[in-house]
Amino acid sequence: MGICTSCCEDPSGDLGSSNNHSRFQTRQPVNEPDPETKRRLQAEAAEKRQKETESRGVHDPERVKRLQQRKDELERARDVAPQASEGGLRWTTG
Repeated sequence: MGICTSCCEDPSGDLGSSNNHSRFQTRQPVNEPDPETKRRLQAEAAEKRQKETESRGVHDPERVKRLQQRKDELERARDVAPQASEGGLRWTTG
């Protein structure tokens, strides 16, 4: 049984030349950015993904931020309020 080698042939039909595989060996070097540029690009992409994730399904992102700030302020006020009123009424049993 024979092996089909037609896919490995040179279009000129010359199988014996050493030039046959040269077109596969002449790769051009890939221009990769230096590590600092690569890190910066990755950080920018991560920030973009994070912003997209935060705003997914939100029609007004500024409103959401304002509501979150108001909620945080109310929580801080609630945390401060019990400390000021600890000297109030006492519960006694018995």
